[in-house]
Amino acid sequence: MSATIHTEISGLKAALVELGKLDSKTKFKAMNKIKAAGADMVNEVSNRYPEQLPLSGMAPSKKGGTRLAYDVKKVRKGVTIQVGGRSKNGNIPLVTLIQKNAGGAFFDLAGLRDGGSQFVKDLDGRYGKAQRGMWRSRAYIYGQATKDILDAIQEVMAQVNRKIVQ
Repeated sequence: MSATIHTEISGLKAALVELGKLDSKTKFKAMNKIKAAGADMVNEVSNRYPEQLPLSGMAPSKKGGTRLAYDVKKVRKGVTIQVGGRSKNGNIPLVTLIQKNAGGAFFDLAGLRDGGSQFVKDLDGRYGKAQRGMWRSRAYIYGQATKDILDAIQEVMAQVNRKIVQ
């Protein structure tokens, strides 16, 4: 289970494929530049998760962590950027923001489809309806963070064009 938000840029995926054919090191650097441009976005989003345990039922067990346990350090570290993604309706996302920690994704999305359990009602009462974590930062993600990533993409596209011309 992972929660994701993505931004789509037409043509960059094909340019990165071409760059990979010409020079894989440059492609790797380009992808890292795009990821680095989203560092502020990752920090902003990861700070949306509560410092304390959301509900007592989400605590790690003493015998070993449960899969859906909420550990704020792991939850915040679980917010990452992935370059690329799966095609959906013919569109391939360039940048995908992912919550890789199961406890964080559970906090985000519990009750999205069915909010009938007492557990979900308690989460809703304390933190609002489903899409509680990174989803609450959509305005920031689509605003400033997208601008930062688009600036990095402009640099990468210029670099790709220079490589292709050589």
